[in-house]
Amino acid sequence: MKKILAILTGGTIGSKSTGGVLDTGENHALRPLEFYNRFFGEEVSFETVMPLMTLSENMSLDKLGVILKAIEENKDRKDISGIIVTHGSDTLSYTSNIAGMLFSKAELPIVFVAGNKELSDESGNGSVNFKNAVDFISFSGETGVFVSWSNEKEDNTVFSATNICEADNYFDRFSPYNGKAFGKIEGESFTAESRGEVFGFDPENVDLMLKNKVLLIKPYPGLDYSAFDLSKYAAVMHYLYHSSTACVEGEDASILDFIDKCEKSGVRVFIAPLKKCSGKIYSSLERILSKDHVEVLYDCSIERAYAYALLEVNTTTPREVGKKQG
Repeated sequence: MKKILAILTGGTIGSKSTGGVLDTGENHALRPLEFYNRFFGEEVSFETVMPLMTLSENMSLDKLGVILKAIEENKDRKDISGIIVTHGSDTLSYTSNIAGMLFSKAELPIVFVAGNKELSDESGNGSVNFKNAVDFISFSGETGVFVSWSNEKEDNTVFSATNICEADNYFDRFSPYNGKAFGKIEGESFTAESRGEVFGFDPENVDLMLKNKVLLIKPYPGLDYSAFDLSKYAAVMHYLYHSSTACVEGEDASILDFIDKCEKSGVRVFIAPLKKCSGKIYSSLERILSKDHVEVLYDCSIERAYAYALLEVNTTTPREVGKKQG
């Protein structure tokens, strides 16, 4: 009998509604396991730990650190076949990207699982997602970090943890950054479709409590850089428009002046994403790249970019500032 460790952290998949209001609770957290045993049998044994209980919209860096430590403490165990982490869907893509970079070299599969509705709602996907995580651990033969989420209840999709993007807020669908999911569960087999590239960090070289903060900025017309207090941050992760551009004109509106301000304050500046395949660039990007203080990340989602910057500034032996790829 296979043994799986379930790290239970709450989220919708571990919630129950009372008077139409969903919330977590220690008793509710066990529901995914109870539903699995009820509908799919008891051929798998589960060990459980509950390091915290939260709705994922309330995820903070200290809570995230607790989850990462729980994974770190168990990722090298030889008595389990894999780890399932139950999580809320709102911040799932952020936590999974961070965990995916940290534990890419784990020798067992670590699968994040969430649900779009409470488990008692048969139209939801939580039970299917959990079953697919169990199946993936049982027979895929893969190692590393993944996310089990079916946009359609029976599409049985598994994403790479560092390739998943936040769900849209209309259909609640997650998507892979490069357009390709990691693979699908088909009956009692797993078919890999796109393995992708994973840039990893050594968890032994990272402060898992993530005490150094990163300010995440996404450009939009009217962005006023004077509104940001840099004193609380070790770095800025500045995401770019789809053409790898940002505003370079106007008082308090130019990223160029903001980069200078960051440099004077000792705050690192990461920008993303540049396209590896792009031949020509816009004059605005050329001016941004002329700044020596800028560190460049290529072809990555906003979650992956943020994960990289956050782990980089919490690495005990950080790399030198300079233009590089993550």
